[in-house]
Amino acid sequence: MAELAAADVLDLTLLGVGQLVGLAWAALASLQVVADVRRTDRESYGTATKAGATVRCSFAGAHVAAGAGYHKVNAAQVNPVEPEFPAYTLSHNEFRAWVMAGRGPCTASLDCIRLHYDDADANPNLNGQSIESAIVGSLGCKVKDNLRASADLSVEDNALYRKQVMVLLRVEYQFPMAGKGGE
Repeated sequence: MAELAAADVLDLTLLGVGQLVGLAWAALASLQVVADVRRTDRESYGTATKAGATVRCSFAGAHVAAGAGYHKVNAAQVNPVEPEFPAYTLSHNEFRAWVMAGRGPCTASLDCIRLHYDDADANPNLNGQSIESAIVGSLGCKVKDNLRASADLSVEDNALYRKQVMVLLRVEYQFPMAGKGGE
């Protein structure tokens, strides 16, 4: 088992917009373990704390990277928007796994997300559905130095739309920059 050395600690920060504490450790050159905690306190929805860990690995020779993670979101302190309307928590467990690959000018990725809500029966906004899932696939290719095309396909199952399929086609063009005075 690898020991944690001072050089292995990649990131430990506190930010002003809520508090974010993150600790990353490179166990091996191709393996990274990240643990993080984030607390937000906003007037609009109350206090939420998100904590969890992610494992990332990369295979440089194969041009592939993958990862998996778990986060718990505790949003038990909810501020009501209007006093006559009740407020509900959206506390949940988040599971996520992803893989990315690139070969030459082309890239592909697959991202899977699953949320398990704590109080789906009590929260009418969730329509009794305690699980929300999404699978997003993406393909992209750099056609020329200044032109890239990509397509995303998202298949979701959520409380608002039982089954939802979305497609995004994107073309990015980077205009050449002329020198000062049209040179």
